[in-house]
Amino acid sequence: MPGGAKNLVQPEKPWDKDHALFNIEFSVIAGQPTVITCIDFRFWEKFLEEFQFSPTVNDITLTTHSDCGAYGGLKEFSGDADQEYNFLFSQMNEAEKVVSDWLRKFKEIEPSIVKKLTTTFRFAKADFNSYPAAHTCKALVFSCSETGAWQAACTAVKRAGVQSFDVLTTYGGARRIVTEDQSCFRDHTLRSMEISRTLHHIEEIILVGHAKGRCDMERSDVFKAARIVEERFPEIRVEVLVI
Repeated sequence: MPGGAKNLVQPEKPWDKDHALFNIEFSVIAGQPTVITCIDFRFWEKFLEEFQFSPTVNDITLTTHSDCGAYGGLKEFSGDADQEYNFLFSQMNEAEKVVSDWLRKFKEIEPSIVKKLTTTFRFAKADFNSYPAAHTCKALVFSCSETGAWQAACTAVKRAGVQSFDVLTTYGGARRIVTEDQSCFRDHTLRSMEISRTLHHIEEIILVGHAKGRCDMERSDVFKAARIVEERFPEIRVEVLVI
């Protein structure tokens, strides 16, 4: 989501924090690693080069990056990279505390689930503070946040010839757009897409669906979601990719 772990300590909307914790919860239940990241393509290109994820290790990784539009960019710090770094480092410490406190409560509420976990929780602070790149990318890729799903989505999109793209994920992917509820998933997702359009001038939104996942996504969900996205962004090409 835009801003990554920022949403745990400085959410734009109250439910942005809820969404981050929602994704952590379902990853914990599924026994999969959780990565709370920004959608920024400049971050993802570097992040995927340096991090590998094992589906058998239930780590929680909190991240942020320099010159993030969710913070207003490096200009908010008068171009001072050291000042920005210290601020982001402080934000990651606060985000770590939020997740640690949440995990403690989660263990009390769902002891049977936590009892089944054999892994430990690690908090990694990832910083890509000086990554030069243009602020324009080709597309935004929206996928389910299950580990295998978003990894396969990125691979499939690159094979299709799209090399620069923002990455937006949530557990259940397109299903969260078509199933409106009090958690405001549709609003949250469309706002995130709007940020990608405004900041990175995307020309295309690619909705990725997957089969045999834990999230119960159906093929029809992806096409229903595509119609909603097309109505919201008539000037942007919307594509569906089922993997």
